[in-house]
Amino acid sequence: MALATTPDARANSCTSEIVTEFGTIKTAIRCVVQGGSEGGARAPVKTDKRCYTASGDVVSCISFGGKWNPTKQCYSRPKDVQPAMSDPVWEGNTDGQIMECARGDMNGWSMSWDWWQATPETAQLPDPAVLAQRAVDSMSLDPITMGIFPKSVADDPDSLGYVGWNTWMWADSPSDQTWGPITASASAGGYTVTATAVVDRVVWDMGNGDTVSCGKGTPWRPRFTNNEPSPDCGYVYEQPGRYTITATSYWSVNWSGIGETGVIPLELSDTRELVVAEVQVVTTTGR
Repeated sequence: MALATTPDARANSCTSEIVTEFGTIKTAIRCVVQGGSEGGARAPVKTDKRCYTASGDVVSCISFGGKWNPTKQCYSRPKDVQPAMSDPVWEGNTDGQIMECARGDMNGWSMSWDWWQATPETAQLPDPAVLAQRAVDSMSLDPITMGIFPKSVADDPDSLGYVGWNTWMWADSPSDQTWGPITASASAGGYTVTATAVVDRVVWDMGNGDTVSCGKGTPWRPRFTNNEPSPDCGYVYEQPGRYTITATSYWSVNWSGIGETGVIPLELSDTRELVVAEVQVVTTTGR
């Protein structure tokens, strides 16, 4: 580690640079002047922990499980499986370790290479995507509880819908686990990833090839006695039959941590059956 301090007489302050293998931390510190000369106590007032490319662009200091290496202009980490000592990458050395250095974006590495490093590093950083999935698993997310009127066979075996009548669909009593938002974190090796999940939409497959995309929907109430349509999530069957209705919740999970961000899409479904009958009108003529 190298430490250099440069006074700035105009502001009675100093700037310092702490140079490490994985970047330069620039710190502005105030130099208290006593007796007309610089020195005395120094109080840190600002720290810049950003990482930079050779051209001066700011980059994430941690990405893809590696740390930004300003000397090699890439993200470096110890290789999971160290090559045999006979591999030329060791350059004849028998100590240290082999590092992998890579560049890329969220779509993956664009190029990578290996080199020998004299001083072994600690184990590589945990994979943030793995921690994100662990956080999602801890949420115990569920599909919505399906609200349907006329009632489904499971809720009332004698209930019937009718051709031409309005069917209402909604998320019944939505909770954190069935609708969100819900937040959870997962940690490993002193690093933490936090994820937040919320339902974007619910797609109802009506069992006849038709689908309806909705939000939470509006629950049907007994005061609706005139075949009123749902204001935001409804359907009208045109043929009688026994229909299996599937409600699929589309979740969006946004996560961040260890210098990375991402989105995990999830689909959770549940089904109900609805019997739709046709009303026959019989007209008789008196004699």
